[in-house]
Amino acid sequence: MIRALLAVSVAIVLVLLLGTPLLVYSALRGESETLYRVGIWACRFVLRVGGVRLEVYGREKIPAGQ
Repeated sequence: MIRALLAVSVAIVLVLLLGTPLLVYSALRGESETLYRVGIWACRFVLRVGGVRLEVYGREKIPAGQ
């Protein structure tokens, strides 16, 4: 329960501190690559804070660069 509350708190802080400025940045630049990469990083970080272990199977079937 404590980990879940911590993970939710961290997610809210990340969205407020990183999400809003990155949305504006992406809109002004007309690209979303930076927003996507920071979003992936933030999701992984929140999962780790929450104690979730993520294992990916079949990754070799995805073409390189995708």
